[in-house]
Amino acid sequence: MADLFTREQDEPTTAPGLRDDYEAHRERIFRLLVAEDERGELLGFNWATHSRFAGRPAYCYLIVKPAQRGRGAGRLLYDDLEEAARRAQVSQLQISVRDDCPQGRAFADRRGFVEQRRSIGMTLDLRAFDDRPYDEIIARLEAAENP
Repeated sequence: MADLFTREQDEPTTAPGLRDDYEAHRERIFRLLVAEDERGELLGFNWATHSRFAGRPAYCYLIVKPAQRGRGAGRLLYDDLEEAARRAQVSQLQISVRDDCPQGRAFADRRGFVEQRRSIGMTLDLRAFDDRPYDEIIARLEAAENP
C-alpha cells in the first residue's frame, strides 16, 4: 500500500509511516479495504477518515494501480466506500484527484463529485538552487534594517 500511495499521491511514505498514520487516526478511520486479485496481488485500496470538523464530512482515498484501472476494482472499492460512509452517517465525501490523472477525474465526475479547489505540488531542490541572484536584494534589506 505504501508504494502505491507514494506513486499515485506523490506523497512519499513507507509501510511503517502508513502504520503510524493509521494508529494516530484510528479513532476517525471508518473504512480501510484492500482489493486483491486471485493471487493476492494488490489491485488498490480505499481509506476513509472522518474529518475533525463538525458536520461529519469525510476525507477519502481510493487508489487503484494504473494497470488495473477500468477493470472494476475501483468501482467495487467505491461502492464499498459509499456504503461504509452511509453506515457511518457521513454527510460529505471529499477526495483529491491529481491533475495528471484524467482517469481519476473522470471516475470522480461520473460519481457526482464537484471541484472545490485546485492545488499544485511544487518542490525546490535546495542543493541545486542558485541563490546568488538574490544577494543584492538581501544586502539592501539588511542595510535598511540596520541603518
